[in-house]
Amino acid sequence: SLTTFRPSAEEDLCGAIVRQYQAALTHTQTLECGGGSGGKKTLEGVLEECYEQLHGIRTEKMEEMEERFGVSYLTNFTSLKVSTVCNWLQEALQDSDGLPVTLTPSPIPSLNATALQDIAQNVAMPKMTEMMALEQNLANFAAGVGLANSTTIDSIQADTLKKAVMDAAIDAKALALEASIKMAEDAAKKHEKLIKDQMFDGGYNEAMINFLHDMALYPFACMSGPKVVMVNTPVWKKGKFVDKEEAVVEFKAIRPFDVCWSEDCTDGQNGTAVYYKHRMGYNDLKRA
Repeated sequence: SLTTFRPSAEEDLCGAIVRQYQAALTHTQTLECGGGSGGKKTLEGVLEECYEQLHGIRTEKMEEMEERFGVSYLTNFTSLKVSTVCNWLQEALQDSDGLPVTLTPSPIPSLNATALQDIAQNVAMPKMTEMMALEQNLANFAAGVGLANSTTIDSIQADTLKKAVMDAAIDAKALALEASIKMAEDAAKKHEKLIKDQMFDGGYNEAMINFLHDMALYPFACMSGPKVVMVNTPVWKKGKFVDKEEAVVEFKAIRPFDVCWSEDCTDGQNGTAVYYKHRMGYNDLKRA
């Protein structure tokens, strides 16, 4: 237990972490919630009250009244309210597939060299060839050579050629940008699917449901992830299944009872640290 562990003098880092955790635990236990007619209550007391209301834990007064009237009058409205709020939060915060991930490319995507070369050869090159032919005609006119199919060219025809060159250049640029956006959108969709697959396999849906349930019931809720862990995955190799160790991401909802934070924390992104208790077995140590 971290509350009773005492490191040796040589374990300075471990000792500092334990002291910080004990200070955070003490600070969290002194926090108070509420006010008004009900008065202030400790955070731990509020958490316990919320738990008891949801699970229908009866007080001595409830038991006395049930014994007196011979019927159980307990109706758990807390469970109904929590379920309603939880369902509303799920609809508000999650997509239809339950995963809040959407990737879209920037208005002018930055592609790698291979993709740019592919666009240049297959999309822009035909227009560039057309533009180069028009520029050659203009160069011939300027040199007095004339066009291949005409001996003379007037200034109006020259202006028309110049406009055709500009239009070809604009078309080539527009086609290249359109192809870049299409390629970037396809890449974004593939990467979005990869992220969603990893989140689904890492238990995101279950963790988010438990997180939203805690958010509806308690004063706060916590979720851990994405955390990289090592797992054994069965793969087909040489005619049989073998275990292959690979890194995957994992998501878990953290019980509010197991969370504490340092006194200088005003939210989850600043201060010394936010701690949560987690009992680790042998398999957890292998996965870490």
